[in-house]
Amino acid sequence: MELYEYGPLEYGDSINKKLYNEGLKLIKGMNKSELLSYDYLDFFELFYGQDEKFNIFKYINPKFKVDHDVNLNLMQTSSDFYYLHKSLKKDKVFFLKCIEKKFSANILLKYSHQEIKKDIPLIIHALHGTDGMEVFNEIDKSLWKNQDFIILILSTCNNIWSDHGILEILIDKINIELKKDPEFMLRAIQSSNYSIESLDRLDKGLRKNKKFILSLLKSLESHPHTSKWLQENIKLQAINKNLLKDEEIKKQINRLKNEIWPMYH
Repeated sequence: MELYEYGPLEYGDSINKKLYNEGLKLIKGMNKSELLSYDYLDFFELFYGQDEKFNIFKYINPKFKVDHDVNLNLMQTSSDFYYLHKSLKKDKVFFLKCIEKKFSANILLKYSHQEIKKDIPLIIHALHGTDGMEVFNEIDKSLWKNQDFIILILSTCNNIWSDHGILEILIDKINIELKKDPEFMLRAIQSSNYSIESLDRLDKGLRKNKKFILSLLKSLESHPHTSKWLQENIKLQAINKNLLKDEEIKKQINRLKNEIWPMYH
């Protein structure tokens, strides 16, 4: 059985059962150079055209099932990490290679071993991939209790996208106890370059915590480059109504509005 016997077929074209079975035998007998050849990629795709659940990794020679180069090449026809050998799903080096090849980090994480889902450097690396912040849907939930991890990703995301809404996007994922922690939340807001679209997303307890609010308002003075956006979006009225009547709080808000922010318009 030779490849030319399949003729000028394309993805989705039907092939008879005999050719299908002979083709599987051909795949099983392929050596590494053949599995790495781009000439065969269209041939492999024929089988996905017959069966969308086709698993090419099942049919290759067993000694190649954990070979990085072979699997990375075959993933060009099937980027579904689900079908890969279980040892590759916990292989950190292979994961990094997949990210560099622009495979979906979200899918990679979905089927990865739990240790990969907890690996902070790998997750940070994955943020630079094609899926962006979608990777957070698949990481280990315990990381949202890790203060250092959260501060790191807020800073990293801000550097990558310069998006004012980063904390707004991630705040619902943060552990509920951490969201009530004034010291941590102040760090989180600062690390994200004040990227929370409204103070009304903060815990109610924090919005009536004078020490926290005063510290936040004072810290805004040192970030004039975000002042115009802050003035338009931070919604100071979300602060507890009684606290807004506090003389010290009122004084600081007036200072921001009348002295600090106008300087940078």
